[in-house]
Amino acid sequence: MEGKFKNWIIAYLAVILVGLAAVSAVVIYIDPYFHYHGQNQHISYILSKERYQNNGIAKHFDYDAVLVGTSMASNYKTSDIDRLFGTNSIKLTYLGGSNKEISDTLDAVFESGNDIKMVFRSVDYLGLLNTAEQMRYDESLYPTYLYDNDPFDDVEYLLNKYTIQDVYDDLRLTRAGYAGTSFDDYSNWGMYSEFGKDVLDDSYIREEKSEETLEFTEEDMAIVEENINENFIRQIEEHPDVDFYIFFPPFSMYYFDYLNQQGNLERYMAAERYTINMLLGYDNVHLYSFLQETDVAENLDMFKDMSHFVPEYNTEILEMIAAGKDEITEDNVQDYFDFMEDFYGNYDYDALFE
Repeated sequence: MEGKFKNWIIAYLAVILVGLAAVSAVVIYIDPYFHYHGQNQHISYILSKERYQNNGIAKHFDYDAVLVGTSMASNYKTSDIDRLFGTNSIKLTYLGGSNKEISDTLDAVFESGNDIKMVFRSVDYLGLLNTAEQMRYDESLYPTYLYDNDPFDDVEYLLNKYTIQDVYDDLRLTRAGYAGTSFDDYSNWGMYSEFGKDVLDDSYIREEKSEETLEFTEEDMAIVEENINENFIRQIEEHPDVDFYIFFPPFSMYYFDYLNQQGNLERYMAAERYTINMLLGYDNVHLYSFLQETDVAENLDMFKDMSHFVPEYNTEILEMIAAGKDEITEDNVQDYFDFMEDFYGNYDYDALFE
């Protein structure tokens, strides 16, 4: 009797192990987060989980250009980049991403073995005064088992119920005959959003005007310097043959009103000036600011909140970059600084709310 029970236990465990091995094999074959390989040509993949999929995309896809940034970059279309610059590009953006997150992803891009020609990087104003190591979430909330090369923690991927659900969804999509998510649509929130001044007014709560005007301190300067050195210039210098297109997107006047009401406007414009001066002078850096497009900033119908604009304008931005419009150079940088100080520094923000 004891022998039969022992044999039953062994058989039961063997069945479990075979089942787990079978599940793991299917996950490895489909690989919804591209941890082991790129896209299986027979599978339609859903791209929807940036912090789970971006690292695998960077490592295992074939490409020669990449667009990176936060949600401010999510609506750009790689088809536009390829059309304008003759590239084979991918998009790796992060909702609420930090400069370090983006820089870490670019490290994976440069370690991928692809011959990278161009990097397009959108820069958020508020991120300039973040520390060099700042992340969006606590480290415990990141799927670090997908970022490392440790095979022993892959069990968190292979036998994860959410991974298995995503395998099922990819197979369901494939069986239904639908194409997978394109990079044009990956992370694109614009198609699901409403825009207009009424929408913007509903989301924007104007603070009382601060009596204090905050200065750009030496401590701020040190933070910006470390941030830009670690998360921008390090890679610019390590990859002199790669063209870095770094640009500030437009924001609504409510965005600058928000900074102004806090007494933070001059501080952030000083952080921008310091950043630009650090980035100028590199032959492989092409620096643009679409804050100069004041007709966009003042057209509140183009926004859904104080910073996020209509997706159609993303195509226009890429076309302006390709045409060299609004580029900042050593020859015109002082004119740009004067413009920013004159327009945004002296704007009648109260008139927006009359």
